[in-house]
Amino acid sequence: MRVLLVTDSYPPVVDGIATSVSALAVGLLELGHEVLVVAPDPRGAPSGGVEVRGFPHFALPGAGYPVVIASARQYDRVVDRFSPDVVHVHTLAVLGMTATNRSCSDGPPSVLTWHTDVLAYRQAYPLLRLVIPAVHLRWALPGRRGDAVRDVLGMVLDGVLGRDVTPRQSEMLAVAVDRHHYVVAPSHKAAQRVPSLRGVPVDVVPSAVVERAVSSCRNASTSRRAGKVIAFVGRPEPEKNFTALLEAMRRCVLPEHPDAVLAVVGRVRDHRRMRRALTMAEVGHAVRFLGVLPNSGIVPFLTRCRMLALPSVTETQGLVLSEAALAGCPAVVMDAELDGLVQHERTGLVAETPAALGAALVRLLDDPALCEKLGSAARRAVVRYTHLDMARGLVDIYTAVVAPSGHTATDSTDR
Repeated sequence: MRVLLVTDSYPPVVDGIATSVSALAVGLLELGHEVLVVAPDPRGAPSGGVEVRGFPHFALPGAGYPVVIASARQYDRVVDRFSPDVVHVHTLAVLGMTATNRSCSDGPPSVLTWHTDVLAYRQAYPLLRLVIPAVHLRWALPGRRGDAVRDVLGMVLDGVLGRDVTPRQSEMLAVAVDRHHYVVAPSHKAAQRVPSLRGVPVDVVPSAVVERAVSSCRNASTSRRAGKVIAFVGRPEPEKNFTALLEAMRRCVLPEHPDAVLAVVGRVRDHRRMRRALTMAEVGHAVRFLGVLPNSGIVPFLTRCRMLALPSVTETQGLVLSEAALAGCPAVVMDAELDGLVQHERTGLVAETPAALGAALVRLLDDPALCEKLGSAARRAVVRYTHLDMARGLVDIYTAVVAPSGHTATDSTDR
């Protein structure tokens, strides 16, 4: 099968989408399928044997995310040359929306992965309240330009009248979702948040990391974990609930373990705001910012940490939890909906408040044997599901939409 993967986030970008798409591409290749990735130009990043059609881009100010410069004509040329059996869209930014628009024509069937709960992210990034309608207008689907204008005007009126604009913004996202033949969610939590007006079928196919990382970490041992290092991997930003972790460090962890260190791997977007947060929490002396590590460096880093703290309540796939599990590093999470990824008292701990988060961190610092037990169980669980399993699950969906009896974006009613 010839599979075209379309994404606005791909290595060297380090995030869950980039990790998931690159692992899927490798998995499809290893299963014998032909794969082409359409993405921002990776500019020399290791490809793992995957062919990438890179588009020029610029970095989004303040966030560092790539904004692609591409036209529908350029995208069409890629499709014509590769002649895919199926198109798999992973983002609804420039490249993803271009592919979504083109899926309205007589091109190959398309699948969308709903990686991110966009509506939930508006709490941390109020700018998204403007970006969603702007993208809706800019990438209005063929024949819907007038409807798109009316959608946005209605949303503006709701805002002026003090009404909740979430339903209208959900409908805007649903217009794009409904152009696809199938939607994939990386978790049951994500599946419940897919906006759709026509009931496009949704299946859960969990994301995974490349099996080579699994093999290299099978013998990871907590004996290699020097000191009392608590890891945080991701953007230390509001949508990741980072301030809750700082509060847990101040109130619970440091009074009991003054030598504990919070090691942060990720890009700090606003250094001034971060300095204020550290000053207010009075924990700056115990926090180490290590910057961005390449995907290949995350698991080795986690093998040297006592535990991973994930305070975010907006995660939909939590790939860093899989990476921590590979490293034998137990995770403490605040999102009870991630219980399928972190099984409380079996592979990690679930703590739903900052106070409970702090207590859970202290508990693991107090009990290295419990750390080792939970980390070992997490590692055993994650090695049973690899990037090849993810790829096989998606091939089943590709086959369904490619087959003459497969669903279409305009007649599917079952979910």
